[in-house]
Amino acid sequence: MVKRNFFVWLICLVITISGCPAMALYMEGLLEAGLGLFKTATLSDEEMHALSAASIEKNDRENQIVDKNSVYTARLAKMTKNLKIDKGLRINIRICHTPGAVNAFALPDGSIRLYSGTFDMMTDNEVLYILGHETGHIALGH
Repeated sequence: MVKRNFFVWLICLVITISGCPAMALYMEGLLEAGLGLFKTATLSDEEMHALSAASIEKNDRENQIVDKNSVYTARLAKMTKNLKIDKGLRINIRICHTPGAVNAFALPDGSIRLYSGTFDMMTDNEVLYILGHETGHIALGH
């Protein structure tokens, strides 16, 4: 009885999907999303680093990066002067001038971007925690 109900349900589903253009488009969208996920999961390290470099270049072009003499850069330098980076990681940290925005992100190529609002609203230890979190993504190849 259970098998029969399953097959009846399956046949109804196939008829519904094949006869409904909206469902067909929905299924096509799901298929495209699945293929996109597969492509992302199968990128080589070289491809991932090239995409990261292009992405960070675009980010830095579209957002104001604070200069080397800013209070944010000075604070970051003071906070990190005694930190050691393990595993020979190459880290490239920049601060985006984004008043009021608290955020940070890392890319597999070693780029970390911190938002200036993070510095405005958090203590040094909190910012260091975020920096450690982002460095962890890089170390693990995320």
